[in-house]
Amino acid sequence: MQFHLDGFRPGDPTHHPAAPDGTAGNDGDVACRTMEMFNAFGFADRVMKEAYWVNEVTFWKPQDGDGPIMRHGRIRDTEDGLSEFPHVILNQARVHDFYLEAMRHAPTRLQPDYGLQLAGLTIPDDPAQPVEARLRPVGAKDESRDQIVRARYVVGCDGARSQVAARSGGTCAARRRTRPGA
Repeated sequence: MQFHLDGFRPGDPTHHPAAPDGTAGNDGDVACRTMEMFNAFGFADRVMKEAYWVNEVTFWKPQDGDGPIMRHGRIRDTEDGLSEFPHVILNQARVHDFYLEAMRHAPTRLQPDYGLQLAGLTIPDDPAQPVEARLRPVGAKDESRDQIVRARYVVGCDGARSQVAARSGGTCAARRRTRPGA
């Protein structure tokens, strides 16, 4: 139940109403660390409840050459004031579940389509022009069923042999497109 100045509305307050035209925009530039990003998507608290907290790091060394190891030192994992969030470790598949849930409840009701593969990538020299990705259904042999997606950014999250990195000329698998004057 959600309370408002003019009464209440039934439903889960973490699920946003759908956007009327299926779109939602955000043109701000954000540079944040992982837990801050999880907080922005509304699931940082769930990650903190399930994750392993890394509070300190312990160093070990051998005693007198080949002897058994002994603790050599211990330090805090993160410095004070670095972030309001702790350093945590959680399985990537679980974090993926959180993102999928956030997408399903977003105003645009996003659903990933895992049946597509990257068939082409065009990154123009002019940063004011959009990046163009050509997506093809898995198993399709010709271009007749290709979909064209134009965007300001292209990010490759497709592993060590990233097609996005290879096609964009990079090794990091990410290419940022900026607005003119930004």
